[in-house]
Amino acid sequence: MRCLNGVKLALALALTAGACGEALAAGLLTNGLPPAGGTQYPSTLPLTGNEAFAADTQLPQGLNPASEAVTTGQLAVWLQPVVTSNTSTSAATATVAQMVPTAYGEQAISLLLTGTLSAGANLTTPTAAAIVAAYPFAVAGTSNIGQSWVIRISNESSGAYAWTLVAGSGVTLPTSVNIPQYGAKSYLVKIVSATSVTFTDLGN
Repeated sequence: MRCLNGVKLALALALTAGACGEALAAGLLTNGLPPAGGTQYPSTLPLTGNEAFAADTQLPQGLNPASEAVTTGQLAVWLQPVVTSNTSTSAATATVAQMVPTAYGEQAISLLLTGTLSAGANLTTPTAAAIVAAYPFAVAGTSNIGQSWVIRISNESSGAYAWTLVAGSGVTLPTSVNIPQYGAKSYLVKIVSATSVTFTDLGN
């Protein structure tokens, strides 16, 4: 639950401003702090899940639809991270299945490192070319350059050692790459080109 909440928070912070400002069709809304209704805001209504707002489909220029209606209920489901795991107990290379969305529109991955370490170990990312090849297209034959998603990597090892993230060929990592026992790091992964992928540190 700890790692899932971390992913949700990273995504929610990026999306809250745009979503809350548009979803007024079902009543006046608060931002959730304090809760809607009550004596302080008696005229406000809680979110029902049916409020709709326009979402960018991120299709390439010239392709339609440029936007589509999304409800806050759909958004809540969409924000659920895809959970993957790696059971290695020593240095390993992550697979694209563990680090890359498998369906267009997935925005978050929670990678759990569950193997028991007996010493510090390196986790190498897939190569940039492999990541680009694995990322699903919105429409067959279009480009996935510029697509991004959040990955949260959690060290769930019962051994008191850290994992260190190492860049595969064509991958650029930030300076913060050490994940201690029971710690976690979140990164924004972005496809920059057919041979280049960046990881940007989003914190713990």
